[in-house]
Amino acid sequence: MNPKLRVAMLAVMLVAVVGFMVVVARRSPPPAAPVPPGPGPRVVAKPVPPPPDPAVAAVATVRDSGRSYEDRMKAVQGLPPTLTAEQCLAVRELVRDHTATPALRNDALNTLETQTANPQAGLVTELLTAWNDTKDDATWRDFALQHLAVVHERAAPEERQQAETLLLTVAQDEASPSAGTALLSLERLGRRDAALGETTRKLAKETLAAGGSNTARRLTALCVCINAGDREILPLARQTVQETGAAARFRMACVGALGELGDASDVATLEALTKDKDSRVRTAATTQLASLKRRLGQ
Repeated sequence: MNPKLRVAMLAVMLVAVVGFMVVVARRSPPPAAPVPPGPGPRVVAKPVPPPPDPAVAAVATVRDSGRSYEDRMKAVQGLPPTLTAEQCLAVRELVRDHTATPALRNDALNTLETQTANPQAGLVTELLTAWNDTKDDATWRDFALQHLAVVHERAAPEERQQAETLLLTVAQDEASPSAGTALLSLERLGRRDAALGETTRKLAKETLAAGGSNTARRLTALCVCINAGDREILPLARQTVQETGAAARFRMACVGALGELGDASDVATLEALTKDKDSRVRTAATTQLASLKRRLGQ
């Protein structure tokens, strides 16, 4: 084939191919725009439960008999120093819980007594109820008498009167093992109330004069008189320290009376008691003899 003719044919073919490509390009739709991704599945946030109330959680731990005593004690001692009204109610439930040990209930009550934002309204009534519940633990009932002297000042007038009446009634009961506790609480109240203080000291002296077998009650009565500086008890004290058959605790308290209130005539008595058969009396006599001599300037 003629070379010129071949070149011409190739040129015609090239033009045809280019023209076909242009036509195809014009007929082809433009590329689709990218489609943005649609929203994913809707996620519903679960509500976050509020943290447990520390006081309520502590009370629950204390009342859980399955927990160790150490854990329960840490829980009650870890109660917040300032409680809300709701938290106070939870702690009061613990105080009323007969199954909790008296020591744990006592610590819970101490926390309630320190509240200022939520005062101890009704605590006197709580304690009166505790004392009158003879099915409750005897130690806890004794604690109730002690705490009456603490909550008395911030109580309503009617509650204060009820507390004083109960304490006087128990203190006068020779048969009550808590008579001494009641007398000590009365002494504490008597520091703010002169009339009640005088009544308490009179009751203490009557208790000593009456004798009786309730050593704890007589011992407390003696301490009340010593604290009051009442030297009228010295004859009884001088007689009792010589009675080897008397209860050791009461003899020791009488030795203390000689050291605190005695005079020069009691030095020889105390010196003799430093050789007593009872080591407890000997120790008390040695201490009180030194105290008496210092007071006398010897």
